[in-house]
Amino acid sequence: MDSVSIYAVSLINLFVAARSWVLIYKKRVQPSLAMWLFFLIAISVSLFTYLKDGDFRFQDNILNVADLFMAGSIVICILLFGEKSTRFNRFDTFCLSFVMVILFFWIITRNHFISNILMQLIMVIAYFPTYNRLIVTRKNSESFTVWISMLTASLVALISTKGLLAQIYVWRAIICIVFLLGFMTWLTYSQVINKKNRR
Repeated sequence: MDSVSIYAVSLINLFVAARSWVLIYKKRVQPSLAMWLFFLIAISVSLFTYLKDGDFRFQDNILNVADLFMAGSIVICILLFGEKSTRFNRFDTFCLSFVMVILFFWIITRNHFISNILMQLIMVIAYFPTYNRLIVTRKNSESFTVWISMLTASLVALISTKGLLAQIYVWRAIICIVFLLGFMTWLTYSQVINKKNRR
């Protein structure tokens, strides 16, 4: 069952990466560069600290491994094809300062367990630029297909996940994605209601 989970998570994340590339290239979504860059930083350190904290293998935290590839590819795609409005703004820079403080703590202390927990905090902070963008623009610029696929990958990853840190990683992902999907749904519904009221 573990091997099924590992292959399924890998394939879903590959689909998410490919789908994101298509949507970004066609200008159908405008994901925040800050969000995905924060993700990439935190995912990288999270995986490193997870492996250092115990006798684990890459496949024991497959979601973290698959997310590393996905986030890296999406960052590259945003840099190549993303709209200028998706680049860093003042709010993103403010969030980046918190990320750098946490990274500095890890570099100084080398406490892998606590640093891994703090990486999860960075990945929560990573959602802030997207929420800010959605609130400011008052329209949903995210893909339901991408985020529902990411939620599915997280749920499937629970089957093969081993260790407390890996469990925390997966549950943090599930909770954050559910909240974002809820906000996207509310925003989309509000747009539909506003259009009807204007008629």
